[in-house]
Amino acid sequence: MGMIYLVQPRGNRIRSIDKLKPKDRKKPANCNDSNVKFGKHLSNFSDLKDRYERLVGDVDVRVIINIPDNQIQEFESVLKRVFVKYIKNFQEESQTSTREWMSGISIDEAKQTILDEFEKHKNFYQNEQKEAQMKRKGIYLVQPTQSELKIIYNQKDAEKAGDPSTILKVNKDNIKFGQSDDLGKRYNEFVEIFGNVKFLEVIEIVDGKKLSNFKKHLKTIFYQYCLSSLKNGKKMDWMKEINLDNVQNIILEEYKKF
Repeated sequence: MGMIYLVQPRGNRIRSIDKLKPKDRKKPANCNDSNVKFGKHLSNFSDLKDRYERLVGDVDVRVIINIPDNQIQEFESVLKRVFVKYIKNFQEESQTSTREWMSGISIDEAKQTILDEFEKHKNFYQNEQKEAQMKRKGIYLVQPTQSELKIIYNQKDAEKAGDPSTILKVNKDNIKFGQSDDLGKRYNEFVEIFGNVKFLEVIEIVDGKKLSNFKKHLKTIFYQYCLSSLKNGKKMDWMKEINLDNVQNIILEEYKKF
């Protein structure tokens, strides 16, 4: 677990933000109690406080929030956007490109801003997590139920494809195997194209790399049944002359060996 912190020098005495910087390097900016710095830290509070006491001197160091390590970089970027006005104030006053020191905002105002932004971030991240948990990744099979031949694309994709004579048409004699990061959404896409369909979620595979590799493996297994593109002759995932139950059983057996 990491932390987002604020630092404020104590007293109005002007001092360097980095008194340990070698003298042959570009002179660092100065600061006093009119300035505040925010940042992220992945170690303990004692190390953080010692660091700024060595760099700046007498300082007030506050941990504002604790945040998981895998979210801290993203949230720090959010804060840089939120505090951009005050960062620019400090840059203009100091004539430096320092990116986390600020001017024109109090430590209490900065604290409240961080807490408000973190509340938004938590809600967004939790919703993202819920959505990801609801999505199911895996291998599917789809078979139209109509006798009429229909193109394999929805209207938008068909327009992108251009010449309609080069778009494959399928019906109930055809089956498609495929992979999806959201099987529920994929089902709805096929309903939009064909109306009623038989849609089987054959295997759920959470690991994205494993899913892609297994899908490639299935292409070699079903190669002899795959239809060729009318545009370039490339083998597609749509098949003929094989039934749904056989395809499902083959996929399940192949996955056991994969």
